[in-house]
Amino acid sequence: MNLEKTVLRIIFLIFLTSIVNLIYSKEIVTKDDGSQIVIYDNYTWGVIDQNDSLIVSINPKTPSNAVEVWDYDLDYDSGESTYDKKVRLYIHYWNKTDTPISGVKVYVRIYNSFHELVYEVSFNDEVLLKPGEKNQSTSYRYWEDNPYIGGEPFDKLWELAMNGTAKLKFKITKVAFVTGKIISINK
Repeated sequence: MNLEKTVLRIIFLIFLTSIVNLIYSKEIVTKDDGSQIVIYDNYTWGVIDQNDSLIVSINPKTPSNAVEVWDYDLDYDSGESTYDKKVRLYIHYWNKTDTPISGVKVYVRIYNSFHELVYEVSFNDEVLLKPGEKNQSTSYRYWEDNPYIGGEPFDKLWELAMNGTAKLKFKITKVAFVTGKIISINK
């Protein structure tokens, strides 16, 4: 009797495991050129790059699945004179798709050391990214100092940038592909 229960339990576990594998299965296919593709049973696929990182397919569901901010730099430039001071923001993107990207709309929140929101901004970044590329951007957004106006973005950001204490959070809200396709967050 005990043996029958054990055998039934083993059969049930094998059956359960095979059902789970069917639901979450994937197949890795190696092409003639050596590149690898992951094919999932839910009709999505991706490419594995040289660093064994998965790149999502041409049909990502959300902008954050297509592009990621992998690094940034917020710095303070004291300039040549009193009127040349500025805070610069360099954003470095990673195209996680297999299609070139021509633009990214990004929402940026900047916090101080106490996790208090200091400044937020949203803008379009016209950036060309090859499939799988992690760019090291040399272009930047900047906020200049106007010594005659107080409370402007520069006044809120300069000390955080100079001391390196700013904490930034990014949200990719829209991505434009060179094919003309645009994906965005549904609000």
